[in-house]
Order: sequence, then C-alpha cells, then structure tokens
Amino acid sequence: MSKLLLLYSTILVSLVFLLVPDNDLTMIYPFSDMVVSVEYWIYSVFEKAVMIILAYIIMNEATEYQYALSIFFWLMVLDLLDLILSYNSVWFSIGKFPISMNVVKAIVFGVVIINEGWKKLFR
Repeated sequence: MSKLLLLYSTILVSLVFLLVPDNDLTMIYPFSDMVVSVEYWIYSVFEKAVMIILAYIIMNEATEYQYALSIFFWLMVLDLLDLILSYNSVWFSIGKFPISMNVVKAIVFGVVIINEGWKKLFR
C-alpha cells in the first residue's frame, strides 16, 4: 500500500502549483536570464520532483539493473538542481553543439545502458 501512496503522491505533487494565488510575482534563476511566473516555477520544480519519485520507485522495485537505475535517479536529482539554478539553460557550446544538463543526462545514461549491455553480453 505504501508504494501505491508514493505513486499517488506524484499526482498530488503535480498539483502544488494550483495552490499559488494568481499574482504578478516572478522568479529568477541564479545562472540564467530567464524570468518566469512563480506558478510556472513551482510547476516546473514539482514536475521534476515527480520524475525523481518515479525514478525512486523504479529503482527500489527493480530486480536488475540496480546500478543503471541508481544513476538514472541521481541524474533526475541533478536535473532538478540544474532547473532551479539555470532553468536547464545551455552551459556552453562545442562548435555549434549546445551542452546542457539534458545533453549530459543523455550521454551519461546512454553510456550506462551500453555498459549494462556489454556486461550481459559477456556473462
């Protein structure tokens, strides 16, 4: 039952922004020029929190790929921190290719998946 309640919490968490009264307040990001409404900021943060909760549930319920699922969980946590600090903005570019947390997540988790595949292949 506690797992179902944790899953239900993902639905409740995504509703938190509705509790914010309508106003003209805005939020700024320490490492970005982006300015958004408080409601949008709360919505964005709690949508990332939903991903963290789901990643946590999957990580704790899975019977295999524990290392990969742990990495996925921590990537989601870092993604939330990146959102709070920089609105998931581009950090820098290599040539014309932008580097951001989204790119880092894709590369890191891609490498983890390849590693898991190699381990299975050579067992």
